[in-house]
Order: sequence, then structure tokens, then C-alpha cells
Amino acid sequence: MHFLTRCLLLCCFLPYMDAGYDMIGPVQNLTALLHARHKRHLTFGNGGSIRLVVGPVFPVALGDKKPWRGILILYNIHLGIYTLPSEPIHPWDKWEEIFARSLQRRIQELDVMQEDETRLYAYIALEHYMDHNQSGGPSVGRRCMLRSICENAQIHHHVGLMAELLNILLTPGKTRIDEEYKEAYAAGLAGVDCLEQYSECPRGQSVFDHFSVDY
Repeated sequence: MHFLTRCLLLCCFLPYMDAGYDMIGPVQNLTALLHARHKRHLTFGNGGSIRLVVGPVFPVALGDKKPWRGILILYNIHLGIYTLPSEPIHPWDKWEEIFARSLQRRIQELDVMQEDETRLYAYIALEHYMDHNQSGGPSVGRRCMLRSICENAQIHHHVGLMAELLNILLTPGKTRIDEEYKEAYAAGLAGVDCLEQYSECPRGQSVFDHFSVDY
């Protein structure tokens, strides 16, 4: 009885004794740490699989006088098979990819330049104003706006704050607007007679005529 007890105790402490050889305490030096032998693991690629096996067991009643003898009916049902991956899979890796994609999408949204349509809104508002307040007809607003852009392109020096603001407004630049405005500006740079080019808007019909002086 005592021998059996000692064997059981020895079996219980063997795992702890084996783990003690793999661990280095904080009081030991660096040499002992370098000489320690750690556990090594080897992964076999495509060498394992997981399968769900269900095996119901049913006893068969016999008229045998021996109680320890009997017959059992066993059924094995195999459900699916999953091949184990050779690379480790961690759940936080999946979350990291999701967060990285979300962050990249936010960065791309911030990098997208929003088109500034302030100049286009100003052109439309001024054209609408000249259509309803001038006597040239319903389409005089567009022609007067084009003539003003053409004439502004021929002015090389703008004196005063008001002149600088009008120059900014009447210079189409690279904004995404109707090409007709850019063509009017290019015609002014080429030296075209703006009054003749846009004869539908004579002098005095444009709202900008009140801010310009001919020399």
C-alpha cells in the first residue's frame, strides 16, 4: 500500500520537475539562461484534420447468467472534416486587418479634395440678377458675364482692394466650370475686342460696368 502511494505521488510531481528544468529563476545569472534548454515545437504542414464523430452505444439484453458479459451496438457517424492550417491563426490578426482597412479608408476620404463651387455660384447669381434687372433680354446675363471676364483678362494692373477682389472673381482659374467662361478669359488674353465679341451685352448692361473706367 505504501509503495503504491509513493508511486502515485512521484507521478504527480514529475511534470513539475520537468518544467523546473525549462525555467530559469530571477536569481540565476545570464549564463544559466543561455544554457537553458527550452521546449521546441514542430508544425507539420497539412498533417492534421478535425472531424466530428458521434458514436451512440446501445446495450443488448441477454439471458446470460454472467453479469459481466454483454453485447453492445455501436454506430460511428462522421460529420465533416476540417484540415488544420499550417500557419497560426490569431483573432487579433483579423481585427487588425479590419481596423487597418477602416483607417486607410478614412485617410483616403481626408485626402480627397472637395471641389470649391463658390465661383460658379457667384456667376449664376450675377447672371440671374442681370437677367431680371437689365433690359437686354433673358439671356443678357450670361453674355455680360462673359464680356466682363474677357475685359478683366486684358487688365494688367488692378489698383485697390475692390479691383483685386473683382480680378479673383472674374478669373475662372482651374475650377470645374463651363468651358465658355474659360474661353472668354482666353479670348481676352488674346486681345479680342470684347464689346464686339459679346455684342449682345452693350456698354452699360453689365453690372461690372459701374466698376470699370475706360482710358
